[in-house]
Amino acid sequence: MRNRIVITGGSGFIGSHLVENLIKAGFDDIVVLDKKCSKIKTKGVKRVNCDIFENTRQLQTHIHNKDIVVHLACSSMPASSSEEVQQNHSEIAHSLLQICAKKGVRKFIFSSSGGTVYGEGLNKDHLESDYLLHTTNPYATAKVAMEKLVGMYDINGMTTVILRIANPYGRKLLANEQLGAVDVFLRRAMMNKPIMIWGDGSLIRDYIHIDDVVSFFLRAIKGENVHHGIYNVGSGTGTSLKEIVKLVEMVTRHKVCVEYLPARFVDVLRNVLNIEKACSTGWRPVYDLTTGIQKLYEDLRK
Repeated sequence: MRNRIVITGGSGFIGSHLVENLIKAGFDDIVVLDKKCSKIKTKGVKRVNCDIFENTRQLQTHIHNKDIVVHLACSSMPASSSEEVQQNHSEIAHSLLQICAKKGVRKFIFSSSGGTVYGEGLNKDHLESDYLLHTTNPYATAKVAMEKLVGMYDINGMTTVILRIANPYGRKLLANEQLGAVDVFLRRAMMNKPIMIWGDGSLIRDYIHIDDVVSFFLRAIKGENVHHGIYNVGSGTGTSLKEIVKLVEMVTRHKVCVEYLPARFVDVLRNVLNIEKACSTGWRPVYDLTTGIQKLYEDLRK
């Protein structure tokens, strides 16, 4: 396809899956900007080793007129993010947006965090409304700040799309056991290791398979009823940590040991996304949590 796609953080979990599916969809001019780019050569993909948080000049070089830019590069995990680090990333995002505007970028897609920007949601699923935002850590605060910046640039021909992504899972490689309950629980079960849970396991979250996340990114890139604005990208279903353990046991047919640790004050009790707006575009999640865990289990056993 003629659209040139530039992806910051394109070697990460979401980015690598997005690149793979863009190629399958026929895109043949993809630029990946990442500090840990793979050395594997892929037709139609240019991988550039660079840390955009250390050298913004690389952005000037690799962003062109009429590009579609997908900003996935982010900081550390929510629980370990400092205010100083997040402020730096907000500043880089501002520089990136300025460059995109000057270069005449066609569309800017920003990956935000539906799992953190809303905060507590005890009685209802979160809608895409600013008045519902309630950040509880520097990571979430920075994401909201960057969303505000992105929205300011939806002028002069550059369309901006913000995707508030729930809790994605489906990692075939796991670099950190503190990120991704579904991925971590399944692997520990497969290795006959105990599963550690902060609190009593009653925390409820919205988990979405990576393939469903990527399918919405593709829709946003192609402009298939996703024109501009904010979209929740989740399953629309809440699942507790205890329920995940049960699903993992069912899929692996193996009883697991669970160790309960003291609850963390930063963890909200319930966070589930309302996905009606996303579904109105013609998109809908394919995987429920059971089939998603089953697919990951089969992938890991190959």
